[in-house]
Amino acid sequence: MVSHTVALLKAPNYGEWLPLRERGELAGNLGPYSVDELERHGFQVRYSDATFERPWTGTPVGRGLGWLGRRRPELLGSHNLLANRALVRKCDLTLGIFEDQGSFAAFARGSHLWGLAPRRMALIVCWMAERALRADESTLRGYRRVLRGADLVVFFSRNQAAIFHELLGVEPERMLAVPFGIDEQFFASVPAREEGYVLAVGGDWSRDHELLVRAVAGTAIATRIQAPKLDVAELPPNVTWSAEVIDHRSYRDLLAGAQLVVVPTIATAYPGGQTVLLEAMAAGKAVITTRSEAIVDYVEDGRTGLLVPRDDAPALQAAIRRLLDDTALRASIEREAQREVRRTFNQAAMWATIAQSLQRMLASGAHARLGAPRRRQEVQSR
Repeated sequence: MVSHTVALLKAPNYGEWLPLRERGELAGNLGPYSVDELERHGFQVRYSDATFERPWTGTPVGRGLGWLGRRRPELLGSHNLLANRALVRKCDLTLGIFEDQGSFAAFARGSHLWGLAPRRMALIVCWMAERALRADESTLRGYRRVLRGADLVVFFSRNQAAIFHELLGVEPERMLAVPFGIDEQFFASVPAREEGYVLAVGGDWSRDHELLVRAVAGTAIATRIQAPKLDVAELPPNVTWSAEVIDHRSYRDLLAGAQLVVVPTIATAYPGGQTVLLEAMAAGKAVITTRSEAIVDYVEDGRTGLLVPRDDAPALQAAIRRLLDDTALRASIEREAQREVRRTFNQAAMWATIAQSLQRMLASGAHARLGAPRRRQEVQSR
């Protein structure tokens, strides 16, 4: 197998991550996504550690670049590419996780910026499709400038393909929808127990924890919410909320004690809350979440979880009561969900799929297609 070098543009400082992982305090092998799995598939991964050196962090330079990136999507992650430009130039492939770290590298490739453009570029995106649906034309043009420089655009639900193609001009052959994967062994390693509470976790902007509060208000359903913020004037007595940031082991213990896990969302175009869903499923817990075009890739209603309509508190309460009352259904969902995570929604499977597409892209000579300036008709926004 031919070995290729990959420059990884990412947010976490793996120098800080590794000691915690070695002590068993963190999920994932290297970083939260176990990107080192690529090593199993013939890639030599090189990490963007220069980002954590001065002047790129904690200085006016870093803050200024961050300010620019928040206003121009093409400049997102500019600090990462500028800090690691020597690494990027000598590697066969640059991989950005996610658009906040890799957008400028893709833009540099598509715009042929001398001294900065990667040889090949793969960009894993998380939120772009959702934001594109709400964006003005100026922002959409920025997204298109980013994406035209990506040999491969990776995302985590099939419904996003239409948005990337029709709204942002990405050809189908440059897209990969891959099931997201978690460290299932970490979350399955603590025996499940039941301490009599319904649990909701997470602070992603897709979350709708306020809906859960409305659903359980006036009931005796003990509910815990672990989230950075909760926009509720007064909590009912059966609901407790904590904004404390907890480590992975404490979070795993919290999952282990829940009767079931609820992930209420605003039904975004990306699979909001899928990480918590899959981690709860791996821990042997039945899950309830909001139905969306994205999340149906992860939860089959009635088999691996329950799906409820967006912003429907009575439906959410009914689903919670159904699982609490029907222990046979809950046990069946727990078994099926855990089986699906082992089979499909794990990090080894995710990176194996991504690696196959990267190998095909590298073998196809895709760099020749992007290697010279080309005229491109802007796709009209809808």
